[in-house]
Amino acid sequence: ITLSGSPNISVYDSKQARQEALQLKPSADGHIDTELAQLISRRQGIDTFIGLSIDKTAVGYLVKASAWDSAKARRVGEVDQTIKEKADILRIADVLSAKLQADLGAIPPDSKEALVKETFTTSSLEAMHAYARAQELDDLGRPDEAIQALQQALDYDPDFGRAYAILAVVYLNRQQYDEARGYIQEALKRIDQMTDREKYRTRGINAFISRNFKKVVEEYSALLAEYPGDYVAHANLALAYFYTRNMAKALEEERLDIAHNPRSATSHFNMSWYALAAGDFAVAEEEARAVWDLEPDHEDAHITFALSQLVRGRVEQAAEAYRKLGTMGSYGVSAAANGLADLAVYEGRLKDAAAVLEAGIASDLQEKWSYDAAAKSMMLARVRFEQGDAAQAVQLAKRALGISKNNEVLFCAANLFVETGDLERAGELAEELSRKIESEPQVYGKLIEGQVALAKGDKSGAIRILHEGQDLIDTWIGRFILGSAYLAAEAYPEAHSEFELCLKRRGEAVSVFLNDLPSYRYFPPVHYYLGRALQGLGSAAAADSYRTFLKIKDKADPGEALVKDARARLSDF
Repeated sequence: ITLSGSPNISVYDSKQARQEALQLKPSADGHIDTELAQLISRRQGIDTFIGLSIDKTAVGYLVKASAWDSAKARRVGEVDQTIKEKADILRIADVLSAKLQADLGAIPPDSKEALVKETFTTSSLEAMHAYARAQELDDLGRPDEAIQALQQALDYDPDFGRAYAILAVVYLNRQQYDEARGYIQEALKRIDQMTDREKYRTRGINAFISRNFKKVVEEYSALLAEYPGDYVAHANLALAYFYTRNMAKALEEERLDIAHNPRSATSHFNMSWYALAAGDFAVAEEEARAVWDLEPDHEDAHITFALSQLVRGRVEQAAEAYRKLGTMGSYGVSAAANGLADLAVYEGRLKDAAAVLEAGIASDLQEKWSYDAAAKSMMLARVRFEQGDAAQAVQLAKRALGISKNNEVLFCAANLFVETGDLERAGELAEELSRKIESEPQVYGKLIEGQVALAKGDKSGAIRILHEGQDLIDTWIGRFILGSAYLAAEAYPEAHSEFELCLKRRGEAVSVFLNDLPSYRYFPPVHYYLGRALQGLGSAAAADSYRTFLKIKDKADPGEALVKDARARLSDF
């Protein structure tokens, strides 16, 4: 870690080096001696490798670090230090690294600041071992085991701030937001004990959890400016750009992350999401398969693989991926229910979707997965509304709000209240969203505020408010709602433009709220409303849009409102 903090040094990933060692010399079982280090370095174009040793002495331990020129096999620097207690190894490792940087010309030899630039916030070797193992397990896409290892690290050192922060990350990746918030608060309580590097990372994680993505970009950009070798920052910047809907930058940063960490299942999984959102569906499929090459039991890769099939019209392949996911434990069952219900609504099979969701909600509540239960409850509320049962839809929305008040739940509930005529309740939820300090909930608040204005007949005011929301973050769902507002105002060219953008950005519809939950059910209505806009313009191309919509809804339950209207409109051509 200390060596990678120098702008003159790029550190080769140690996990990948061990994999190389196993290939070159299986009998070494991943242990890298000087000879093997030289072979790996020559094979990978690494200029320098570091040899390490710890020897017991009469007064403690002699710790030695040597830098070797890999091409000439000669020593170019050597430093050593005697310590009395083994717990001092973590502190002294940083001191020796800093001295080696001086030998390698990376820092001035007399720079005292460099010698204390980076230290670990634990003095427990056992805690550090458990922490390192947890990071490896998380990279392999094995979050349950990573959580266990991090809890073990905290058993050894209850004040290990970074362990709390990584626990927050693992739970955030699982959409268990309450747990993530709890652990990041524990980490922040100990931020005064952290190094500058750890502070950047911890504040960045906190910004992720609070969904303040501009702050995420600020923290990790500052981290990279000070520690250019900290390649982990690229992964976090990629995710932040993804959430700010800058998909090109997300792909760029994630490619840098994968270049540094090619054997990380998590990195390839993230890349599959970014490729989906950017509309590169073939790459999304390739990256999902790359995840399985590294970790065959990776559950979440089934989601991105399924979506990479669905967006290309391969419905049965998507369904099969979700069904396989449903055989992979309790988390897989919950995630598969999200996917299968989304797929059923996409096709208009509302009765099937309701059955899947009811079972999924019961299971999530039993497992105490509040966010998933609330999300499924809101999806079921929408299904009941589309089936004509507005009263039950409202009850389900209220139930979802009682389980979780996450931004997406607030937005979806408010959206439903607008459609059922409860504009006062919708307005209250819009205010609750708008009061938050982060941009994303403020966007959702504006979108609801605009819909309330539209419902009251203020079309121009609604369009103005919706544009204000889009100016904060240009969301896919915002474009869809704005198109609907223009359609209501009979501004057909503007409506056509918005729905065309929704088609071009259809990759973002696979998870509208960018929360790893499938939502491609939002996409088919774009074809219907585009047809409405084209029909308003007097274009015969409207018929093609209606046909596309009806083809997707070929298996729809009888009586679905948009399907009936599309068929009626198509008959006019």
